[in-house]
Amino acid sequence: MGAPPTDNNSAKGQVPTKGIALYANNAECRGNLNTVHKLYEKGDYVYRGLEDVLSAIHKSTASPKVKEAGEKECVEYLERVDKMLNDFREYMYLNNMLDEYDHLIRTLQRGHLTAERSARVSKKLSNLEQGFENREPFAKNMLTPDVTQYFLEKIGEAEAFFQKHKVPEPPKSNKLAQPKLSGSKTTPEATNQKQNTTEKNATRESGAEKAEETITCHARNTKDGNKSSGHMTLGIRVIQTLTALGLMAAL
Repeated sequence: MGAPPTDNNSAKGQVPTKGIALYANNAECRGNLNTVHKLYEKGDYVYRGLEDVLSAIHKSTASPKVKEAGEKECVEYLERVDKMLNDFREYMYLNNMLDEYDHLIRTLQRGHLTAERSARVSKKLSNLEQGFENREPFAKNMLTPDVTQYFLEKIGEAEAFFQKHKVPEPPKSNKLAQPKLSGSKTTPEATNQKQNTTEKNATRESGAEKAEETITCHARNTKDGNKSSGHMTLGIRVIQTLTALGLMAAL
């Protein structure tokens, strides 16, 4: 896989063309990984908000038909965000691997190591390179154009649903507010704002769609690809949420 400790490319400072070294030395990859770390926090916040919305819908006095539709849509967003969070954890683990790779390479390049110490570091490096093989599809995603824009849009869609249906802070009265399940009138100002936003985001959405195709393709190449955001199987966290609300059997 990656360049061995004595690789001439590493020694001469040449850009590696394969393996873990390719991604460890790629500024775009590392930058996207740092962005993903920030997106994890936002995604977790949105997930918790969706849990609150689902609970509020379940407890609301709306008709069974309206509640069922609201619960189904909310669960779909929960699934999407949960799978992105699973992927984000993989990306953060990947970033740690690349950091460890950098540390080991610097240790070997500094020299002045005993034979025993050098052999130990080289062994760690070899193990790291082997472990990277299963995660290379995730690393490839970080070189996909608009990959972070794709994640931002998907989280944004879930957040928009959460913001639309979240229970507002109750007034001074003790009456519990109900989640907003019905649509509201669209004002001309809102219509114009939506049109302007659509026009501005047209190009970015196209790029994000291409990123989604690439991410889904790479997900199929991982041993645990069925757990990634390219697939829609229920995650443990979603199952726990539905079970706690008594919705697991109904959905």
